[in-house]
Amino acid sequence: MSSRNSILIVDDNNQNLEVLGKILNNNEYRIALSKEAQTALDFVENEKPDLILLDIMMPEIDGFEICEKLKANKVSADIPVIFMSAVDDADKRLKAFAVGGVDYISKPLHKQEVLARVETQLQLSQTKQELKTKTEQQNILLNNIETQVWYLTDESTYGQANQSHAQFLGIEKEKIEGKSISEFLDPEATEICIIGNREVFEKKKQIQKEEKVENTQGEERILKIIKTPKLDENGSVKYVVCSAEDITEKKKLENELKMQNMELESLYSELEAELEKASQLHQQFLPTDLPIMEKLTYETYFQPSDNLGGDFYDIIKLEDQLLFYLADVSGHGLDSSMLNIFLRETINNYLLYEYDGEEKLLPSQLISYVAEQYGEENFPEDYFICLLAGVVDIEKMEITFANAGFQFGPLKISRHR
Repeated sequence: MSSRNSILIVDDNNQNLEVLGKILNNNEYRIALSKEAQTALDFVENEKPDLILLDIMMPEIDGFEICEKLKANKVSADIPVIFMSAVDDADKRLKAFAVGGVDYISKPLHKQEVLARVETQLQLSQTKQELKTKTEQQNILLNNIETQVWYLTDESTYGQANQSHAQFLGIEKEKIEGKSISEFLDPEATEICIIGNREVFEKKKQIQKEEKVENTQGEERILKIIKTPKLDENGSVKYVVCSAEDITEKKKLENELKMQNMELESLYSELEAELEKASQLHQQFLPTDLPIMEKLTYETYFQPSDNLGGDFYDIIKLEDQLLFYLADVSGHGLDSSMLNIFLRETINNYLLYEYDGEEKLLPSQLISYVAEQYGEENFPEDYFICLLAGVVDIEKMEITFANAGFQFGPLKISRHR
């Protein structure tokens, strides 16, 4: 077993404690030692070991009485106890099992025997605990889920049922076992149910159906019923497991969703038409004819990822300068087109009203102007623009460029206080 397993050794003999401690410590168990009965009982109350090795011949309280106390306590009742004794007596062996022991080791102790018996009992204890836990979990699930679950011993007789099915029938679940279906359903529903049950028993195959059934309040409910046969080794049906899910509300919701989907499809068609208009508008603002340069050849290509692109560019000739800019804005829809329009108009306004045309156009000043105008518009916080602006000096064939990304007003630091 793993190092997580803890073992308590109870023996008034120091030599026995030392021998057992060495045997088990070398095999990665966590070991606790006790020479006194009460000390051992207190330890178990607080620590609850996985296994106890208990000597029969103890002073004051013998091993049998210690075991009886352990089994009478809910905290320690499930802990396996292996008795140890130098007296190989049949009566003592029988008494050891009678008081709750799970095994018996005769002294002198042999390492391989001790390890084998300890390993066996730890594995058995772990298996029992896993089965117990699994059974408890299954009972909790079966009796607390909304799905109705029951099984049939024949086409018309109940085996057992969970709490949900009992509530649907309006009866205590303990009173269902062995009863006929006809005791809980009206004649018409009984006949329909038995026909379906007979089909499973005869064909030996699972069936699934949706049926309308009245509950004890007289409400008509739609149930999705699944009936599954369980076969024995000879291929005969031992019993049929049934489950029923109330899908009444689900059906109502499905109908509502169908109506909503029809409305959404109509709205989507309208939106597609609006997006197409916006796409055409966006295309109109992209350059069609580019300035021709004698000493420079260039090409442009634009391909939006969706109906509307989030990118925008333009190239403008200004006397002996060539301005080009490339922008990427948030989104790929109508909002991105609006930002592109804002950006185009802002740059055009700068060229018309802020730039005098005599000095060299500085990309950094253009971007600063765009940032200021952007901040005054109070766009939503999830909007942003990335802008690269460049100027080609046609005479010198030099390029000056600047780029920036802004979502909200930039922090400006002045050299003067």
